[in-house]
Amino acid sequence: MFQTNSVQHVKESTRLDSILDLIFSCPSNLLNTVNITDKFSNSDHNMLNFNINSMIPFTKDKKKVYRRNFTENNFSLLNKEYAKVKWTDELSYYFTVDSKYDAFIDIILYLYNSIIPLKPLSNIIRENYPGKINNLSKHKLKLYKEIKKNPNNNEIKLEYKIVTSQLRKQIRIYYNEKDKKMISRGKSSVHKYFKNKFKPIIQIPTLFDKNGNPCRTDFDKCNAMAQTFQKAFIRRDFSNLFTVSYSTKFGEKISDIDFNVFNLLRKLPSKNSTSPDSIPYILLKKCAFTLSPVISDLFRLILDEGEIPEIWQKSIIIPLFKKGDRTLADNYRPISLTSTICRVFERLLAEKLIDFLNLHDFFCVDQFGFLRKRSTVTQLLTMLDQIYSCVDKGNKVDIVYIDFEKAFDTVPIELLIQKIKYIGINGKILRFLIHFLSNRKFKVGIEQDFSDEYVICSGVPQGSVLGPLLFILFINDLCLKILILKYMQTTLNYT
Repeated sequence: MFQTNSVQHVKESTRLDSILDLIFSCPSNLLNTVNITDKFSNSDHNMLNFNINSMIPFTKDKKKVYRRNFTENNFSLLNKEYAKVKWTDELSYYFTVDSKYDAFIDIILYLYNSIIPLKPLSNIIRENYPGKINNLSKHKLKLYKEIKKNPNNNEIKLEYKIVTSQLRKQIRIYYNEKDKKMISRGKSSVHKYFKNKFKPIIQIPTLFDKNGNPCRTDFDKCNAMAQTFQKAFIRRDFSNLFTVSYSTKFGEKISDIDFNVFNLLRKLPSKNSTSPDSIPYILLKKCAFTLSPVISDLFRLILDEGEIPEIWQKSIIIPLFKKGDRTLADNYRPISLTSTICRVFERLLAEKLIDFLNLHDFFCVDQFGFLRKRSTVTQLLTMLDQIYSCVDKGNKVDIVYIDFEKAFDTVPIELLIQKIKYIGINGKILRFLIHFLSNRKFKVGIEQDFSDEYVICSGVPQGSVLGPLLFILFINDLCLKILILKYMQTTLNYT
């Protein structure tokens, strides 16, 4: 205190007769109006209220939180409205893939917002305690005020302790019963329960840009994040493309797919997910019967025309804190969200591609990531078997672990397309993949604000279904003369 010239402002007891909670400031006039109030919830310490004298203007965040009322009755009404739409007539006025898709989305969202509108909620959801707890809380506050007036009255102090103990006990019983009811509802409720219990909601603090300037508003934070994330993308010149290392080229080619949209929509998760076109998974799942025919027609048009909607080339990035200083954008991981309808198309295409590639035994036996019936467990078993085999023969084993930095973001698009062509993917599917990988853009979202759009010049699309498949296709020829076990962007090399 003396070295920093700090001043301690708490002059009254905060727990029993002791001053255990302190407030320091330097200079002394940084704070004013320090008040000691009743204990908070089950704490045995009094609360401290104080004001900070600051020249930085403070504006209260007035943003509202919005929710939709997802009920079976509402979705039944919505399905009836979608069934009335004559999609062929409505979309016949538009002549490009992009305009038809935009018109389709406009109709979907108009009816969706009409039947199941967004409604504002209070940012602070107060617990609705039973009457017994509310009465004890009021009585406790009344006794606390009497103690402040008569600090030497031991009878009031004793009654205050008894009421406080009773209140704590009733609150504990209330939450125990609430937890039991939540857990008894089944597996999904248990998962949600633990997620809410152990995953803290932490807002992104003030960030500092590359010049050291503070970014206080969500919009400025979004742009600071976007500029940081964009540095991961690297444009390379491949005027003289590398020679692909595959030993053979498939005689059979793949150029078309069939669409079974309804069954896939019914299997989607019931999530109110964020998407660039504002269509959540739960809407597609609950309205699968009425929407699957028109979505199938759009998918066929997209594949036949060799074009994709512009919105499918865009993604929303949500920053997720990793570790270190929270004020530095470099310490956040980008989580990409792409169009939900595009992901449905990708899933259908990915299944077709995997079946085609498996038919020709394309994937290296040492690749364990993103493939059916392969995992880190099967990779570990394979590695241990090979190591023990070498040890039994008296051979030396050297192991090198390699983690590709920004693996998904740095894949050269031109070289990836060359590899796609070489393995026999051509025609409509090749045209789709070229459009899907090219001219991509992203923007960062924090709360309800978004950054400007930034260009993606390399990499496979993160947050997409095809991204992981395209990545393992790109690195499939990595194991040439050295034994490599691969899982996602990590390789295990040993000789």
